[in-house]
Amino acid sequence: MSWINRDLVVACLKELSDRAIQERLWLPNEKSEQSSFEESVCQLFDDSGLGDRLEKPGVTFSEDADSLLRNLDTKLQAIDAMRVPIDIINDPRLDQVRSLAKEILSHIHDR
Repeated sequence: MSWINRDLVVACLKELSDRAIQERLWLPNEKSEQSSFEESVCQLFDDSGLGDRLEKPGVTFSEDADSLLRNLDTKLQAIDAMRVPIDIINDPRLDQVRSLAKEILSHIHDR
């Protein structure tokens, strides 16, 4: 079984599930905390090891959670990341991402 950083997966899903967090981290500000849509997606699937793990046979979290994570990946790829952050935050497709990320978190926390 491939290693994944579960804490990073959970942190990224929380960021992707919450508009207020996105506004705080993705919009220009004077605070030390900063992130972006692209960074959040990269951390979720690349830095955490989740993307590689989902490509391999077997179950990572649960069959349901893994299926939802693959669906989330598809939805995230459909969002144009080459826009200003507020346009990404306001994208209706990101509303779907937020809902899906919340659902995935509930599956992961139920484990």
